[in-house]
Amino acid sequence: MQAVILAGGFGERMRPLTQALPKPMLPVGEKPFLEYILERLKEYGITHIVLCVGYRWQKIQKYFRDGRQWGMRIQYSVEETPLGTGGAIKHAASLLEEEFIVVNGDTYLEIDYHDFLAFYKKVKHPVIALTEVEHAERYGIVEHDNRHRIISFTEKGKGEGKHWINGGVYLFQKKVLASIPKGKVSVEREVFPVLAKKGLLSAYLCKGLFVDMGTPESYERAKKLFAKSVRT
Repeated sequence: MQAVILAGGFGERMRPLTQALPKPMLPVGEKPFLEYILERLKEYGITHIVLCVGYRWQKIQKYFRDGRQWGMRIQYSVEETPLGTGGAIKHAASLLEEEFIVVNGDTYLEIDYHDFLAFYKKVKHPVIALTEVEHAERYGIVEHDNRHRIISFTEKGKGEGKHWINGGVYLFQKKVLASIPKGKVSVEREVFPVLAKKGLLSAYLCKGLFVDMGTPESYERAKKLFAKSVRT
């Protein structure tokens, strides 16, 4: 199985920390955040990686190169202009297998990829890994039914309290790319809702550690969470 990592954003909410580095390269402990994501994938035998990169992408390539140092094969899909999450995946089409995992480069989910793949094989259509958080208003809520079919998305700022949210890990078939228009496209806002309305999007519920790098405050929390996770 192949993994696509979305690592091309500007990280504007993280300025000035991202003035010189792309957000996935910000240090957490002694290594960049992106390295933790790669290590999790490798732990489950997922070693063919496509990095969708844009802003200061050379910093990522200089550090990870072709991945051999990590026992992985890393390829790069470089965006000359920002394409959004959906546009980035479509832009990488020539590098993609018929089925592939997508991982956000600014969140970490402690997911059992073997179990995630087994779930996908049962439902046989795109899957989003969901995680439950205490304060969902910053993320937006994802609702699902008792068959784990996703039925609705609530925008950021409109849901309060403990809810299931998008955990930043997906599983796609390449044929889904045909439904993504060219140009700048958000997979979360423009692709997932369409699939959900057709009953073609399922929710995999994950109870593992969720680490977010979206803001300076969450970055500081991420460093503490990882330090705690390493100690335990």
